[in-house]
Amino acid sequence: ACLHTGIYGLNFYAGPLADDVRLNVREYTQEELEDAVVYYRDKANNLANMMPRDHLGNLAYPSFTELAEQAGDGFEALTYDRLYPVFAGSTAPVKELAWADMFTSMGITGVTMPITGEAAVNPQIPAVGLPFPMCHEMAHRMGIAVERDANFAAFLACRENSNPEFQYSAYFMAYIFSFNTLNAIQSQAASVAAARIAAGVNENFAHDMAAYNRFFDDHYDETASNLADFANNAYLKTSGDSGTDSYANVGDLLVYLYVQEVVLPAQKEDNKSSFDPYDENQVDLEGIVGALDKEDW
Repeated sequence: ACLHTGIYGLNFYAGPLADDVRLNVREYTQEELEDAVVYYRDKANNLANMMPRDHLGNLAYPSFTELAEQAGDGFEALTYDRLYPVFAGSTAPVKELAWADMFTSMGITGVTMPITGEAAVNPQIPAVGLPFPMCHEMAHRMGIAVERDANFAAFLACRENSNPEFQYSAYFMAYIFSFNTLNAIQSQAASVAAARIAAGVNENFAHDMAAYNRFFDDHYDETASNLADFANNAYLKTSGDSGTDSYANVGDLLVYLYVQEVVLPAQKEDNKSSFDPYDENQVDLEGIVGALDKEDW
């Protein structure tokens, strides 16, 4: 325990990733949450239509090894282009998780060994889901310990990656997390909004979500999954995280990001003054010598 704490565990007590990426955290309205879910849905819709597919409509992604080689590109862009030094860690490719059948039955997509810094991802999970946990586990290896923050780092890194497969994985997961945040609100208005937004998922995106969910449903083992959840929840709480709920809490960060990057800039643009010093409807030019003599302008 002391070795774990000294090498990795203290990262659970680091400041929130939101501070490191200059994200303004504040209360948001349900309307802003709904708009964020629509935003991430529409991004995923557009990217779903761009993805290479086979004759059955299934995604035709590069191999695990190729994706693992590309996963670090997003973190490097965040570090050197966006100037976020928190991501200046190892971008070595993640490994394939051994005993994948066992981990699949538990619903586990990836594991990072804190003491050795070894990051591994389950190679069996559907293609659309691979880039996101690759970046999630790389974030852990960089010392981003809290699961909420590792998920947020994975979104940012996948979004920043120039490969569209990573971008799709970013918005695919962002839609799921933000939608679940909306769906968790116990009100009729939220339920109606969730149903309306879900109805706007296009055919390719819906196909990929169905395949993703079907994979985990088909391989789910209740006993193994409950055991894994119990152990992981205990580990996270003992380490200083909020438990397995932390994974889903990224939904809040995604809404904050939407407000900061989309809503606020639009409001500033709308409020921009169209002030024209020569417009007599905006400026009282009387008393200014020569101001009304347009021939002199």
